[in-house]
Amino acid sequence: MRVLPVFASCLLAVTVGLVACDKEAGKTPDNLPWQISTSAEGYTQVFHWEIGKTTLKELINSLQHFPELAVFVTAPGDSMLEAYFGRRRLGLFEARLIAELDASEQQLQKFADEQIERKPQRSGAWKLSLSEDNVKIANTLPIKYLIYIPVADYTADIIIKHFGEPQDKVAVTDKATYWFYPDKGLALLLNDDGRDVFHYSAAKDYAALKQRLLKQGSGEVR
Repeated sequence: MRVLPVFASCLLAVTVGLVACDKEAGKTPDNLPWQISTSAEGYTQVFHWEIGKTTLKELINSLQHFPELAVFVTAPGDSMLEAYFGRRRLGLFEARLIAELDASEQQLQKFADEQIERKPQRSGAWKLSLSEDNVKIANTLPIKYLIYIPVADYTADIIIKHFGEPQDKVAVTDKATYWFYPDKGLALLLNDDGRDVFHYSAAKDYAALKQRLLKQGSGEVR
């Protein structure tokens, strides 16, 4: 298993199961992927964000990075708005980060109708880039799902150690299994090939997330 150093002179661990220290602050990091709580309003709190409440603008300010925004159309009447932040460091570790935004059907249709570029994807979906005016609207929308694709490879033992036993497991291929934690707002794809994917959701959207993930199997994450 690979673990990414935070400070060259301050690495105490060689696995994800151990925690490195912050040399300057002398504090244990509090924004690790397994540090999940639920607010009184039912929002999933992770990385100091609230899934279902934190807006794209707030996420941009926190990360100090502008994402690539696009509507992905996977089938007629089936589309989603995503903000792709690429590879970022969160806490001790690096991961690819994607935020799906909570856009209404009317907003998605508006963004699609006013798109400024249309590109086919390997998955069969179409990628529609947003106009400048629609980017401003997207900035006000809350995060519906947060997709975290770690650089480090996770094993089942490490997952159980930090996240506990899931409520449900569903194998989607002979090498990939979804681990579902509805009490944490987390759905985790554990892949023997090393491409694990964490999906964070607010409680109200979790059932829809689980249904979607099981429908798409271990399909490619953009």
